[in-house]
Amino acid sequence: MISSNRLASPRLRTHVHKLQLMQLVSRALYKKKENAQLVFLQGGEDFNLKHLQGALCELLSEGTSATTYKFILQSDSTLFVKELKGVELEEAEFHRMVEQIGSFRDDKYVVPPMAYYYSLDKKLLVYKCLPKSSLSVVLHGYPRHTPYHYQSRFSIALSVARALSYIHAAGPTSSHRHINSSNILLTNSYEARVTGHGLATLVGLVPSSHACISGYMAPEVTDLRKFSQKADVYSFGVLLLELLTGKDPTQILLNEGIDLPRWVQSVAQSDWASKVFDRKWLCYGKVKKIEEMEQLVQLAIDCVAQHPDSRPHIADVADRIEDIM
Repeated sequence: MISSNRLASPRLRTHVHKLQLMQLVSRALYKKKENAQLVFLQGGEDFNLKHLQGALCELLSEGTSATTYKFILQSDSTLFVKELKGVELEEAEFHRMVEQIGSFRDDKYVVPPMAYYYSLDKKLLVYKCLPKSSLSVVLHGYPRHTPYHYQSRFSIALSVARALSYIHAAGPTSSHRHINSSNILLTNSYEARVTGHGLATLVGLVPSSHACISGYMAPEVTDLRKFSQKADVYSFGVLLLELLTGKDPTQILLNEGIDLPRWVQSVAQSDWASKVFDRKWLCYGKVKKIEEMEQLVQLAIDCVAQHPDSRPHIADVADRIEDIM
């Protein structure tokens, strides 16, 4: 049974009915030997499941493709659980695709799902969580955890670029398809690990229904299941601008009616330091290497070029970040 009297997020108090989902997952995980509906992928069986009893849960984000929760276990370990939406796959096809997604398991780059749950009304992916949670939470949720030093954000950007390069190296059609700050998990040293790889192949999304991630979406994308590597590069460019500006791409699109790349490009380069860079850096006196950060802005602008062929390859992007660092 999950404790509800010590919820980690005040927002969850308005979503009490979601606890039913967490209790379902807890029971399924704890009784995995008796419950065949929860399927563990390679390496997942090593997790100490008995500590799920008494776990706390936190609602991290709710979008049109998935709702993401965090389990906080009594052992201080954590899990991410994504409740998928719009899945129309039969169980056998769902199993095959999740197994394929789980085959990308390099500890330096990606966090694959450790298990999944499939029923007629619930489709869940279960992930191990890293110490600092997601980049979205760190940047926009908990100010005390925000990485104020520019070097930390350089490290995050390089880690994500290397992770995408690893995914793209699997073949010309291999792409992540769902890059955003909610799918970037962080270590204590602010290295990034990518999760959510292949999520768009599991859910039935089309442009009219993906407002939750449209701030990251390449303009040429008409169906998230038909994604290119250059579309990943566009999403990465938006993510890089998010790191530099501290602005949530989805919120700026919803609130101001302009996407983050167009907003940045509307500002003269001479004003980037005062108008574009995250004000947290300005307030804490952390903006010291202006030239290097301006180079990162220019790299991000290259990544979000309107025409896909004008965007660099992600491996070249990673090399450029390393050269700037």
